Amino acid sequence: MIKDCKEGKIRNPLTGRCINIKIIKPVKDCGEGKIRNSLTGRCVNIKKIKQIKDCNEGKIRNPLTGRCVNIKIIKPVKDCGEGKIRNSLTGRCVNMKKVTNKDNVNNPMLKHSVNKNFVNNTFIMKSIYDNNNKYNNKYVQKNNIEQELAKINFERKLAKINIERVLAEINIERELAKNNIERELAKIIFERELAKNNIERELSKINIERKRSKNSIKPEPAKSSYKNNKNIIKNLKILVDYEHINNNYFKARAYTNAINSIELINFSINDIEDLKKIDDIGIKIRNVILELLNTGKILRVEIALKDNRYIFYKSFIK
Repeated sequence: MIKDCKEGKIRNPLTGRCINIKIIKPVKDCGEGKIRNSLTGRCVNIKKIKQIKDCNEGKIRNPLTGRCVNIKIIKPVKDCGEGKIRNSLTGRCVNMKKVTNKDNVNNPMLKHSVNKNFVNNTFIMKSIYDNNNKYNNKYVQKNNIEQELAKINFERKLAKINIERVLAEINIERELAKNNIERELAKIIFERELAKNNIERELSKINIERKRSKNSIKPEPAKSSYKNNKNIIKNLKILVDYEHINNNYFKARAYTNAINSIELINFSINDIEDLKKIDDIGIKIRNVILELLNTGKILRVEIALKDNRYIFYKSFIK
């Protein structure tokens, strides 16, 4: 007779044993600032994106290093004094080369050249001054362009950081939704397993009742007139103890099931036809019982009675 399993347990259809029902633990929500890792299942901190502060006045952010640096102020170029001219290579004021009168008195041929040199020097000075103004204007324009480019790069970097932040929030919401879906699926699977176990339990009860009604099984002890049944049960009990000693628990259980089935029948076992009427008795156990009916003994039982381990076991139980 198959007993019902206790609460919180279910019968394994393969082994026939009662095993614990696996309870799926609900997944706890992670705290604020944390998210569950889909690979490890652990809660990890969300990487916070630091907010970039604006630079102070007179400074600008370097797009390469991200640091605030001073804005280069272009100093206005001062005019050189009288008798000086700005060198286009060094940018410094240098004295103009004057032609002295001492050199020109003794050489009247140089009077015309002196006037010519003076004109040339004034033309050169004017052209250098104009070139310096153009150079300064170009430098100022170049510096303004660099500042505008730096501002554009900084705005792009801020936009990129904002986009990354939004994507991180979207990923967090997706992970939370995924965890909620997994939790709901786990609950549904657990409820299905419980319903399936209940159905299997009810089916096992129905099968037992059908077997009882089919074979007219009555839970009454064997009558004294069934001598063969008593002898068979006695020998099978010896085999149960001997298989326990040899750690053959499955064989011991099979013999125990056969003993329970024989105790419930209301007829004497005399031949193989009687054995076929009894359920829960396999071919091997049937052959053992036939050996007892034909020869009056079982070889396995004779070996067990002579084994010192069995003798010690029986004496220890007594």
